[in-house]
Amino acid sequence: MKPSLQQGSARSRLPRQAFKFSVFTSRKFSRYAIPALIAVLLGQTLSVSNSYVLKELVDALNLKDATMWQWAMVYVGIFAISTVCWRSSGYLGMHWITRTRLESARVLYDWLSQHSSSYFSDRFAGSLATKVTNASNGINHMLSKLLWDFFPTILRLVLSMVIAYLAKPILALILGVWAVVFLILNALLVKRKAALSHATAGSYTKLKGQMVDIVTNIRVVHLFARRQAEIKHVDKHIDDFQGKVFKSWRYSEGVLLLNNGLQIVLMAMMLVLTLRLLQNGALTVGEVIMVITLTWGILDALLFIGSSMNAVMESYGEVQEGLDEILQEHQLVDQTAAPRLSVRRGDIHMENVSFSYEEGKEVFKNFNLRIPAGQKVGLVGESGAGKTTLTQLLLRMFDVQEGAIYLDDQDISIHSQESLRQAISYVPQSSQLFHRSIKDNIGYGEVEAAKAEIVLAAERARAHPFIKDLAQGYDTLVGERGVKLSGGQAQRISIARAMLKDAPILILDEATSSLDSESERMVQAALEDLIGDKTVIAIAHRLSTLLAMDRILVMADGQIVEDGTHHQLLELDGTYARLWKHQVGGFLVGA
Repeated sequence: MKPSLQQGSARSRLPRQAFKFSVFTSRKFSRYAIPALIAVLLGQTLSVSNSYVLKELVDALNLKDATMWQWAMVYVGIFAISTVCWRSSGYLGMHWITRTRLESARVLYDWLSQHSSSYFSDRFAGSLATKVTNASNGINHMLSKLLWDFFPTILRLVLSMVIAYLAKPILALILGVWAVVFLILNALLVKRKAALSHATAGSYTKLKGQMVDIVTNIRVVHLFARRQAEIKHVDKHIDDFQGKVFKSWRYSEGVLLLNNGLQIVLMAMMLVLTLRLLQNGALTVGEVIMVITLTWGILDALLFIGSSMNAVMESYGEVQEGLDEILQEHQLVDQTAAPRLSVRRGDIHMENVSFSYEEGKEVFKNFNLRIPAGQKVGLVGESGAGKTTLTQLLLRMFDVQEGAIYLDDQDISIHSQESLRQAISYVPQSSQLFHRSIKDNIGYGEVEAAKAEIVLAAERARAHPFIKDLAQGYDTLVGERGVKLSGGQAQRISIARAMLKDAPILILDEATSSLDSESERMVQAALEDLIGDKTVIAIAHRLSTLLAMDRILVMADGQIVEDGTHHQLLELDGTYARLWKHQVGGFLVGA
């Protein structure tokens, strides 16, 4: 077996746990995060210390002491300074959290885009997009709660206990014991909430994926009169999502009810104790007001921290669900610092290649093929013969298990995937266009191309005449997957894109099979211009499209069973000759 390659951006570099991933994507924005935390520290310290100033002010008022004016000024001054600190934390936190949110989306999308084609084949595109969005939004929410809820609450609790201790140690002890019980209980309860939130996020992702799938195929839904059936299908996922939402919400309400009960107990205890101490002369009126103010502040903060913990766990569930799906190991990876592949001639050599999609289901076993630079080769064979797999291996959509593939005597497995694919132009059976302008679609493979180069490619692809007749010309949006264009028009855009890329190797995968006769004639003429002196591999069931090939390979069960020109294969009177005789107007019977 061929040894697996290790990628530079290995899983160890991207934490898969939600909080660790949040820290990871925050690191480069520490210039905002640290000052924001300091601003909150100062703001909360000043806010809590004002309880002590209020105590002094009340006692001065009670005694009609002249210092009451000084304490009043201090109270206002501290309030003003703390306000500046809080607003500073807002400005700094805005930069930290927003940048981290976008960095998280960028990192996740970067990792997602490196997955192999088989990964995307098994998943809804809409669901994956939702996971990226939910994860980045969840990180935004978690960091916001950390900065303005959790951190200030812990500070308030510690500072309140210090001030209460200065008034009467027993008060600080009660606050401390109650707070520890409250936080431990909520930490235990929140574990259950995390599991419920994860399940809710997963259900929502499935729901959105189903909706996107139906909208993407809405024409099929209409043509088969299946609208009501699809509504019922979506309803099942809505009911599942709704049930999980209610279950999670009921749990949250139960936690809040328990927290409210604990808060009532604390307030009652503190009121009874402070009033008793006041009656015994152990506390002043100002100290009673200070303690009650501190207690209310703690209760208010912890009430919100209880609901915040529930909200954070919902965000945590969304983030974790996205990370679990997106940050899976890549099936196809480059070596660390893999060199770029440089292809000038376009010579192709597959040497002793063995490959299977699943264990026990081999497609190729010790397969060998040599295509000299500039040669035009057609691939023929029944479905499952290995034609498409051959081109997918050449494009390195999958890695071979044994053997090697060489382009210009360079092993493609040790070079970067992107440099390999830059050396190959690919024209698929159905056009693969973005919902962007015609100009953007043609220039996709050569982003620095000038408008004149794009127009020239369109002219060579026989696309310019219909493009110039469109209202917006080259700025016309083609719709999702090119739905605003006819099949022949969209295919000519694909050919223009391949022409502009001008790679030394060209793969044509049933490039004309889905077109009508007139569109096929125009596309075929465009393909003749595109082929030029390139090395060409053309897959076709319509054998008439391969007559001009230098060589035709007939494949069966992952092996080449016949190899020669059209006339040579007819004279051989084997599989190719049989297929040719079965054709009617260039189509295979039953194909």
